[in-house]
Amino acid sequence: MKARTVCLLTPYIDDVHRREIEFLEANGFTVVGGANLGIDTNTEMATLQPEAILDWAGEKVSREADACLISCTAIKSAPIIARLEQLGGLPVLTSNQSMMWHLLRSSAIEDHVAGFGRLFAMTELAAAR
Repeated sequence: MKARTVCLLTPYIDDVHRREIEFLEANGFTVVGGANLGIDTNTEMATLQPEAILDWAGEKVSREADACLISCTAIKSAPIIARLEQLGGLPVLTSNQSMMWHLLRSSAIEDHVAGFGRLFAMTELAAAR
């Protein structure tokens, strides 16, 4: 997606959120804006409902970023990707969505999946490099 600046949203505690920022920045990204929820158990993360995630994320998206990254495999973020893209005006990437996109594209499966955001409009794995 050629994003160099990202808004990072996580459900994690401050220390984990900060480590993710450090990781992204060490790998050439600039993190602008973002937020975390301060949750420290996968069980609690898994109880977050998509509408609650959308309400929270919609308030925290930084329009200064090239993309919004919602990091966490335990939260139910897939159902909100397209709506958050419309609300925030930028591409939304989530952990599970990105993994699925990579698995499909690296297996030469180029299907578009409705509702899974702009990422799934990209058909070539090389386009993301």
